[in-house]
Amino acid sequence: MLALALFLIVAAFVLHPILQPAAPEGTNNPDTNFLQARRASVLSALTDLDFDHATGKIGHRDYESERNQLVADGVAVLKQLDAADLTAPAIVNDLDARIEEAVAHIRKPESTPAVAHQFCSQCGAVTQLNDHFCAQCGFALDPRSESA
Repeated sequence: MLALALFLIVAAFVLHPILQPAAPEGTNNPDTNFLQARRASVLSALTDLDFDHATGKIGHRDYESERNQLVADGVAVLKQLDAADLTAPAIVNDLDARIEEAVAHIRKPESTPAVAHQFCSQCGAVTQLNDHFCAQCGFALDPRSESA
C-alpha cells in the first residue's frame, strides 16, 4: 500500500509539467527571454558598480566610464523591448490607476458628523466640548456653556 502511494506521488510529480496547459504565445519567445535576462543583468551590474564606487573599491574615472557603458547597454535593451512591444504598458497604467485611487481615498475628507465646538468666554478661541481649559489662554471652561 505504501509503495503504491509513493508510486502515485512520483508519477504525479513527473507528469505535472506534461499535463499543464501550454503557456500563452509570446512568453516562450527566446528573444523575449534573452532581452529580459539582459535587462536584469544590466540592472544588477549597475547596482554592483554603484555599490563598489560607494565603498571605494573602484575609482571615480573608472566608475564614470563603466556606468556610461552600462547605461548605454540598458538603453539599447529597453529600446529593443519597446520595439518588440514587451514593456506591458497596460500593467503600468493599471498600477498608476491603483496608486491614484489610493491617493484620492487618502485625500478625501472623511464624512464624519460635525463636531460641536464651544468658545472660550475669555479670548473667544474655538475649543472642543470635552476641553476643560482653553488651549489659547488657559482659561477654565464652563462645561455647561453653549455649543456653536
